[in-house]
Parts: sequence; structure tokens; C-alpha cells
Amino acid sequence: MDNVRMNYYLTKVPIEIRQSIKQLNNDQKWAIFIALTEDDNKTFSELKDEFKANPGELNRVLKSLIAGGLIDKSVNRLSDLGNSKKIHYDSTSHGVTLMNCFFNSLEVHTNIPIAGTPMGLVGYQKAESPLRPIRAKKNELLSSLKTTSNYSKEHFAKLGEA
Repeated sequence: MDNVRMNYYLTKVPIEIRQSIKQLNNDQKWAIFIALTEDDNKTFSELKDEFKANPGELNRVLKSLIAGGLIDKSVNRLSDLGNSKKIHYDSTSHGVTLMNCFFNSLEVHTNIPIAGTPMGLVGYQKAESPLRPIRAKKNELLSSLKTTSNYSKEHFAKLGEA
């Protein structure tokens, strides 16, 4: 494949978007990402119990989602850093926004006429996200309070080189 031509098109989509989507390459990652987007933050132990997951496998999934900027891990106190029961995982504002973009771009086939279409014609309407919309506002506020970010441009640039 022609690398020059490939790079021409790749530069049209920011690396942050491409890296995020690249991390969602299996159903395990999708399920954990959705769970963290839908619910409030969860600890490693809560996720392990909920998904009946092997700790090593769960750790790899979480690291991948963090690398994609889709989720973050945090602690309430610095002294909790080594304690997996006190480390919380939550979707980032970037992750919630990306999920909402997926739903906003999805059109659902309906047999219900849409305003502006003649009766009897099949219409299309935007899909509603089943995830709570308040999460986007909450994560937006939380991310504005953070002083560091796991998904900085430098971080994604390093991932792109790997």
C-alpha cells in the first residue's frame, strides 16, 4: 500500500480519534467501555466481579481503554494509589463524547413517517443513545477540573509511533 497516499488520508482525522477507535477492537473492550460510560465510576474489583473476569485480562483491557483516552483511572487520596480496591475507573469526557457521536450518526430505519415525508414512505430518524445524557455534562465538568490528562496530544503522538 502506498504510504504517502495512506498518510495523506490519515492526517485528515486527528490521531486522538483514530487511537480511541483502534482501542475498541473487541467485544470485551466495548462492554467495559459501555459499562463505565453508562454507570458511575467502578473499582477494579467491581469490574472483575461484574464481568467475572480474569484479573490479568481485565488489566490489559483497562490499560488499552486508558491508552485510547476512553477511560481514566483515579484515586480519592494519594495514599490509595497502590490499593486496587480504591482505584476508580470512569469514562472520560472524550469517551462519552465519542459514544454520543456514534449514536448521533446512526440512523434507524422506521416505518413511521418523518415530518416532511409523504405518508406511507419509510423514513429515517436519529437513534437515541440509551446512555444517560447527564454523563457528558458530568465528565465535561470533571475533565475541566483535572490538571493532568491521560489522553494528551503528546501521549497519542507516542502511541502513533509505536
